[in-house]
Amino acid sequence: MPNRIKADSASGLQLISDSSDEIQIQSGSDTVAIINSSGITMGSGKAISGAGAGGKILQVVSTTLDTRFSQSISANTNTAITNFEVSITPSSTSSKILLTSSWMGEFGNSDAIYSTMWFFYRDSTKLGHAQTGSRSCGIQTAALSYWVNNASSTPESMYMQYIDSPSTTSAITYKVGLYGDRAHTLWTNGTVTDQDNSSYERGLSSIIAMEIGA
Repeated sequence: MPNRIKADSASGLQLISDSSDEIQIQSGSDTVAIINSSGITMGSGKAISGAGAGGKILQVVSTTLDTRFSQSISANTNTAITNFEVSITPSSTSSKILLTSSWMGEFGNSDAIYSTMWFFYRDSTKLGHAQTGSRSCGIQTAALSYWVNNASSTPESMYMQYIDSPSTTSAITYKVGLYGDRAHTLWTNGTVTDQDNSSYERGLSSIIAMEIGA
């Protein structure tokens, strides 16, 4: 057991000593925070409150994809990019999650003009799309990218961000999704025709989730 500082309505303030190098702050039977050599960890469902607490970054998690790969994309279908996800467990139900993502790659389709709508998933819930009636593009869009006449050696890129209010202290998985009106093969982190010379670029794709105190 750790050393405990406990405030109890029946017994008042209690100091419970132990040989542990950890201090636990309790209110009744609830653990508010744990202090050790790594710093301060808030108890489950607890958050720092009061003046100056709002807007502070509480944790940051990220995933970076650094290899070139492809996947099949169906027309007019919401699709998550393979393994392009990040998991985070908010420390408070009032926290916001700031999501940012960048993608580099190419669309394997020979149509002259192609548009792709990008968005985030929170688990299976789609985020970051405008509510614009029956417009098939508008209801999908958090970010929009175009390409013209696929040259097989000129990649495209995407960047988007979104602030989510998940209202939970359970683990969440955020993913990057896309929607387009043409079936194609999506190449991530490289071009369709990939050769080891300066005309065929390679890149990285990343997704970042930051918990921000309310």
